[in-house]
Amino acid sequence: MRQFAEARLALQEECDDLPVPAFTDQTKDLGNARAEGEIGWGAIGVIHYGILFVSNAFIVRDNPNRSNFIMSDSTTLVPAGTWNADASHSSVNFSVRHLGIAKLRGKFGEFSGSLTSDGTSTTGAGSIAVASISTGDEGRDHHLHGEEFFNAAVHTAIEYTITSVEAHGDMFHVTGEITINGITKPLVLEAAHGGTGVDPWGNERVGVDLRGHISRKDFGMTFDADNALVSDKVAIELDFSLVKAA
Repeated sequence: MRQFAEARLALQEECDDLPVPAFTDQTKDLGNARAEGEIGWGAIGVIHYGILFVSNAFIVRDNPNRSNFIMSDSTTLVPAGTWNADASHSSVNFSVRHLGIAKLRGKFGEFSGSLTSDGTSTTGAGSIAVASISTGDEGRDHHLHGEEFFNAAVHTAIEYTITSVEAHGDMFHVTGEITINGITKPLVLEAAHGGTGVDPWGNERVGVDLRGHISRKDFGMTFDADNALVSDKVAIELDFSLVKAA
């Protein structure tokens, strides 16, 4: 332990004059960094203008392969083309308040979606498999499948269709219609453009994060009418990595 502490101190002194990356910089997968020989043991790395920082180890090395991904000041949500959600690198999450005090989170594991832009306007659509809901409790998930919530035996999917996207500063307002339990309502989401780039396999990618909320009772979810157990408001968190279609 003493030997490690001395080595750590020496490395820290060598790094004192280097800039510290902001937490908003792009993160790099540890396994890839190890495979590329950038780090030699378990740690969390952050790419900052081509320099690899490793937290709690004070190792800094120049990265010859600077990131191909850049943040965007785009005036459109996505560049021109059709972009399909990569489900293995995206997430569809939600949260409610339990007993009015604690946030309970859930997710859907099966979904699809796409955005299409002509460089000026953007449209799109998405679908979520209701049966793929997961809140970390089998009994609760079974209840959510039932008639008091999603009625999954009858209504197997949640659908969202985007009708317009408008830029507002560095954010976007996404207007569309969502259908849950066979009931369709307007829904406006706030979106952020996460950046664009080309992945190691040559795929063009864009990141899009969307946030919003709905009232569950608007969609016939009648359980707990006075909201003592479960809040009526459901927060929506959608984080997508989209790949440009060929």
